[in-house]
Amino acid sequence: MVRIDRIGIIDYLVKASQNDGIGAIMIICPISEVNSEIIKKVSENAPNIRIVNGNDSPFGMYIVDGHAFRAELKEPEADNFSESIGFSVYSNRKNTVDFFKSVFELLWNERKLNEELIKTGNMQEEFINVASHELRTPT
Repeated sequence: MVRIDRIGIIDYLVKASQNDGIGAIMIICPISEVNSEIIKKVSENAPNIRIVNGNDSPFGMYIVDGHAFRAELKEPEADNFSESIGFSVYSNRKNTVDFFKSVFELLWNERKLNEELIKTGNMQEEFINVASHELRTPT
């Protein structure tokens, strides 16, 4: 997120998301302290850009209007985008783009389900803590 923000892609996505003809923009990326300000900027200025935590994914995938780009992360600490990526694939062939879309949707659904499970687990733990506290407190 930091590197693509430096080269202007985040600002472009925010601006593009404000056009009526653009559907939802979905991003899977590691959410960390390093990119928290960028994520905050996106969520405040572009509510139809949705971001889920990609944890420590070693690749990036971009699918835009019939084009797909996938790049492996070679050097995580590199300052420049071009220095950080390794093997990359670009295609505008419909079958290849559709394949990348399918993979992205599977990853997206898996990440969203994981977030829901974590949220449910946290609520369950909180309920158990409150209930056990109530049972221990004399009335």
